[in-house]
Amino acid sequence: MSPSPIPTTQGGSTLALHTMLASMDNIFVELDKHGQMLFLSKVLVGFVPSEVIGKHFCTWALPQYHAEMLAALTYTFEHAQVSQYLARGYGPSGSIRWYEGRISPVIDSGQVISSVLLATDVTDRIAAEEKGRKQAELLDLFYSLPFIGMAITAPDTKRWLMVNDRLCEILGYSREELVEKSWAELTHQDYLAADIAEFNRVVAGLSEGYAMDKKFIRKDGEIVDATIDVRCVRNPQRTVDFFVATVQDISLRKSHEKRILHLANHDPLTSLPNRNLMSSQMAHDLQLARRNNTLAAILFIDLDQFKPVNDRWGHDAGDILLQVVAKRLQNCLRASDMVARMGGDEFVVFLSPLEHAANAVQVAEKIRVSITQPFDLGSQRIAHLSSSIGIAMYPVHGEDQETLLSHADNAMYLAKVNGRDRVQMFSN
Repeated sequence: MSPSPIPTTQGGSTLALHTMLASMDNIFVELDKHGQMLFLSKVLVGFVPSEVIGKHFCTWALPQYHAEMLAALTYTFEHAQVSQYLARGYGPSGSIRWYEGRISPVIDSGQVISSVLLATDVTDRIAAEEKGRKQAELLDLFYSLPFIGMAITAPDTKRWLMVNDRLCEILGYSREELVEKSWAELTHQDYLAADIAEFNRVVAGLSEGYAMDKKFIRKDGEIVDATIDVRCVRNPQRTVDFFVATVQDISLRKSHEKRILHLANHDPLTSLPNRNLMSSQMAHDLQLARRNNTLAAILFIDLDQFKPVNDRWGHDAGDILLQVVAKRLQNCLRASDMVARMGGDEFVVFLSPLEHAANAVQVAEKIRVSITQPFDLGSQRIAHLSSSIGIAMYPVHGEDQETLLSHADNAMYLAKVNGRDRVQMFSN
């Protein structure tokens, strides 16, 4: 409350003054020290002047606000200073409205002889403030959600201006550390260019936001898979004031997807590529061989005397043996080659590129010799096996994988017929 007395004025047209006051949106009321209304600038719809003048000014407010209003009136008369209050009261046609009251003293010869109440309808303002408060509460609630990271970022520096606890948890930084960095600094290089390109489109006014999957680099160096949703807030000039971003850690989902993809394309026992992945990779490598005019080879491998291992020691021992075979096959190959388990005790090796057919024979012999080495299956179980290997060369024996696989399979059976533990090149 601050002093702002209204001095008594003399002269002028009372009618003109009343007319002017009545034309204003606000309501002016003259009150005596008891709160009786001596003058009212306008009468609310549904009432007549005789029903209003002489009434107590609290009559038009809800009862729970009467004490506050009377305290404001008393303060003005006792201290000759302006007082204020906020109350809900009856508006036009009996509607309930918010009114802000400002009571000013009317002073004559140093004495407060009456007061003037300026009542302003602030219902719309209160409603807007309440809406803003609720929106702020909802934003604060959303901002504090434990399962989603949130940030406000600058359009020029790309720095995080505000971050929530979940984002700090995802990236492994404290709040103080994170606001000193930009999202670009912590974005994996493989995703930075795409992220910046989308960011710049928003800044240029070509879009209002974007969403993408990307990788962040945590403080401890670990890679975090995340999905981000970025939206901008523009000012009246349509330039970006700031960005609001949500960040969700999808590392677990990505891990599951990777696991599912691995299971779909790999043998669950040996983790070698399965027939599906081998076929896809072989089609790709045959195209490269065709384009580069190089040789390639398919080796079809079948283990000899594998069934007796299962019969003697059970399937667990057979599984261990197949896993060891898979590792020995991989150790015989280059990084560009591929080995797959086709099922049972059959494996296929694809060699590409090759300079000579003799290179395929050398690899096949290396594999054959490695299979003849004893297999220690644990619990004093030692197995001895051999293998029959058939070879088909691209493009000599065929130009598509179906034909090459068939010819390599035929050559493998011929190796078995000829005594096993041998390598057989396909021949027309």
